[in-house]
Amino acid sequence: MKRKYWLPLIILLAVGLTAGAASADYLVGLSHGTDKQRPEYSFTSNDTFALQAAGNEWEPFAVLIRDDQGLTNVNVEVSEFTGPGDPIDEIEPYRAAYVPVPAEHISHVPPDPDMAGDWPDGLIPFVDHFTGETRDGAPFDLAANYTQMIFVDVFIPEGQEPGTYTATVTVTADDRADWTGTVTLEVWDFTLPTGISLASNYGWSLSTVYNWHQAHGGVTDRATLNTRYLQEFARHRMALYGWNTKSPAYTWNDTNQTFDWDWTEFDTVDGPVLDGTFYRPGYKFTGLTLPGAPGGCPGTVDPVVWEREYWKGWAQHFRDRGWNDVLWYYMPDEPRPEMYPALRELAARLHAADPDLQPLVTEQFEEDLAGDVDIWCPDEPFFSDSMPYPPFPEVYEERRALGEKTWWYNCVSATILLDFASHAVDAESSYMRIWPWLTRRYHFTGILFWHTVYVIGQGHDPWESMYASPFFQGDGSVIYPGTIDHIGGETDIPVASLRMKYLREGMEDYEYFHLLDNQGDAEWVDAVTRTVGPKSYVWEHDWSTLLNWRERVAQRILGTSDDTPPAPPTNLTAAGVANGVELTWTKPTAPDLAGYEFWYGLYEGDAFFGGSIDNAAATSAVIDGLMPGREYLLWVKAFDESGNRSADSEVVTATPTEGDDDAGKPDDDGGDDDAGGGDTGSDDDDQGNRNGVNVAEKSADDSDSASGCGGW
Repeated sequence: MKRKYWLPLIILLAVGLTAGAASADYLVGLSHGTDKQRPEYSFTSNDTFALQAAGNEWEPFAVLIRDDQGLTNVNVEVSEFTGPGDPIDEIEPYRAAYVPVPAEHISHVPPDPDMAGDWPDGLIPFVDHFTGETRDGAPFDLAANYTQMIFVDVFIPEGQEPGTYTATVTVTADDRADWTGTVTLEVWDFTLPTGISLASNYGWSLSTVYNWHQAHGGVTDRATLNTRYLQEFARHRMALYGWNTKSPAYTWNDTNQTFDWDWTEFDTVDGPVLDGTFYRPGYKFTGLTLPGAPGGCPGTVDPVVWEREYWKGWAQHFRDRGWNDVLWYYMPDEPRPEMYPALRELAARLHAADPDLQPLVTEQFEEDLAGDVDIWCPDEPFFSDSMPYPPFPEVYEERRALGEKTWWYNCVSATILLDFASHAVDAESSYMRIWPWLTRRYHFTGILFWHTVYVIGQGHDPWESMYASPFFQGDGSVIYPGTIDHIGGETDIPVASLRMKYLREGMEDYEYFHLLDNQGDAEWVDAVTRTVGPKSYVWEHDWSTLLNWRERVAQRILGTSDDTPPAPPTNLTAAGVANGVELTWTKPTAPDLAGYEFWYGLYEGDAFFGGSIDNAAATSAVIDGLMPGREYLLWVKAFDESGNRSADSEVVTATPTEGDDDAGKPDDDGGDDDAGGGDTGSDDDDQGNRNGVNVAEKSADDSDSASGCGGW
């Protein structure tokens, strides 16, 4: 992540917030829980809404309430879901709390002024799931012309009888007639895995959280509070790093030149988190950071031996307990090239202690570190499907083939210029949900996020603001301290954010992919995730469209999807244009045709993804960002609404011509003259151009440097 570059600005037609007419006297409506409704906007008053979910899955819906004169004593009641099986009664309503985002602190750069204002995030429970205490979620008063979101989580138990279930929603308020609506829930005939299939590693600090609670009237002891927070993360299929509260007792055995260990307290207190017995059975955290060797090395002991034996003891105990593949070592963050020799030496010491210990580096692949790093973890914007220089995505496939792991992380850099998944408060729900989709799309097996409670560590109350300089809204902060002064009740609990709920939705989607991978459908999953996310910075933003794709994935699991692929495009032609190639073709005849994928190579056997268009009417496109003067092999695939891919079209060749030296740099008007995608077949189809600037040819100089998150 160390190169100067010009990032092309991609003009994307924004997905609007929930549409609605002018304010009505009293408006109530139902929507999906991922419809992130901002308070200044009205909405469509739907009195029915349909959900779909598998067993062992949470699925949310929203109740939206607005009145042009304001309301008092508002309450929302949801009945149990009844249908062909046992009633579904694990239903949790929350009132969304809103945090202000002033114009000067909008997360995205360049800022969109429309993003300023209040954003829903913290979720105050009606009744909490830790103690069963009534909290301040309801009843509540509502200001005039201010839309209140009630987020309702529904858990479908494992083994729930499939079929359609129905619940009734009732909204009451002083001086208003009772409102009732109906939510249906289709339970699919499969169950999600128990646990967390995607390695999730979010930074954590118990001392930060406990100190905040104590300073704000906290009445819950440290151990109980910690357990509740860990359970809340697990509830959202999120795991932490730095979560252990105990370390093993040890003494140095001078005779044997090693440590004598007592792991009793560690195994008793922290072991359940690794055994999967601290929350729902089977949920266990996916990793733990290996600590550095402690101080206190006697003068008669070689420090190298002291360190080696300390790490060896951790590795051996974890192996004995069956906690395999869990320990990893966080090497210096976002290292500069001059630090690489020291990193290689550190990795060698770790591997000398035990070859199963895993050094992790928050850096894109660097040849200078090859063979020393066990877990590569590039920053999302510096994963080079968006950069015109190596390392390119296929490099990580090569590292995985060697037995190394590949994770990735995001942070404040995800909000700069391009459109990456991010944890920002002032972003739609899809910015969180899409991250596991993109993770699967690029075959990463883990995600890393640097902190979860940064704001309170800086002394700021997150209920009042999620901004803490120099980072943007919510960066490093995803959970709220549930102190009595903010949520009522008699004890302290953690309070999830909407962003945690939206990430959980994506983590559950990943479990769908995991099921298909295990049944031999990995190639189909590759194709679908590639369609939903053609690039790390070009992906499907609309929450309802993501739900449609999720339904297609479910149909594939159920075996009810259409498995017949469309015919490939015919009459493919290619002509070189400035820094790219223009393709034309004849579309195949298929009633459910959905769009096209573009592929290219330099040599026979190459297969580089050039992007996609989800417009069946398209008959031409431009693959840009290619190297002038080189002949390319090019071909096209068609795909249908079920995600099936055609065979390859015929292969044609073309040679890009020389273009403007400033191609790809921002124009004065902020636009990009050639964002790819070509003719979509429609003059105003906002779904036609989904590719943006394609993967560039591997030819750029990589000698310049720029800082990543560590430079902020």
